[in-house]
Amino acid sequence: MLLGALNLNGLPPQGGKEDARPGPEVPYVVARLLNSHPTRVAVISTVAMFNGYTAYPIAYFSQEEPLNFNAFNASWGRETYDVPGGWTDKVDDVFDYDLLPWVERGKIKWIEPGDETHTLSQSQRFPYANLPGRRKSMIIWDNKVLP
Repeated sequence: MLLGALNLNGLPPQGGKEDARPGPEVPYVVARLLNSHPTRVAVISTVAMFNGYTAYPIAYFSQEEPLNFNAFNASWGRETYDVPGGWTDKVDDVFDYDLLPWVERGKIKWIEPGDETHTLSQSQRFPYANLPGRRKSMIIWDNKVLP
């Protein structure tokens, strides 16, 4: 599963006639996803965007397939996800922005910002803790961030 955050870095929002849901401005984890499977980890990385924004992809991986894969089938920027059988479920998980305890438990891995090889870091310094930015999901529509 891929979730993420998008920091506007103080720049104006760029949106269109459809709403965009890029998440909050700082990285986070969903505790339910990390706690529900013993081998599941989140991997946080950085993508510097051409418009000056910074994207933080947060990918969830596990050594074993979860029992109910479809329960974790939401993707970054979606408000809902489809469940086989014809219904849609709402993504309403609580985001945890206090990342250092998860790092200490080995539940977060990371790629250093600017690492073009995308190699998991062996550093003891976690670069994604306490970053400045909005800690609430955004909706961008028509070049505005909606409340």
